[in-house]
Amino acid sequence: MKSYLNKKLTSLVVSQFIHYWYYYIGAFICLYLTHNIQSELPFIAKELADKISEGLDYPVTKLFYLAIGIVIFRTSSRLLFFYPARVLQKLLRVEVIKRLEASSPYRYMKHSKGQIFQVVGGDLEEVRALIGFALLQVCNIIIAMSVPVSYTHLRAHET
Repeated sequence: MKSYLNKKLTSLVVSQFIHYWYYYIGAFICLYLTHNIQSELPFIAKELADKISEGLDYPVTKLFYLAIGIVIFRTSSRLLFFYPARVLQKLLRVEVIKRLEASSPYRYMKHSKGQIFQVVGGDLEEVRALIGFALLQVCNIIIAMSVPVSYTHLRAHET
């Protein structure tokens, strides 16, 4: 079994990305689709306002499908980003407990077992959130910079 406790945060994030690359590729695709749909919404809102001002009916099915797409792809990207972090949290918890069991009982004699488990569990929860959120935000930044630029570029060529 690999030792995750001895790794630095950056190497932990990189090893997570390498080990669960297929989850992160799926999450990246879902995140890309979410941003792509969201970048289309202002144009649809303008089109809707123009049609309403002209007194024409506008089918809301396209807006409904876009809303469903946002919910599905956004939720899927979150699940795919945070599942590997949850697995890492479990592995870290097992490793910490094994190390605690192997250490001298006098070292932790002043603390109850519940208190130790609560502190360790809280710390590991923060590590899970940090790793999942860090990878999510890095991908968010990359996609947020690329999708609106490419989408605006495509819209400019249509007109």
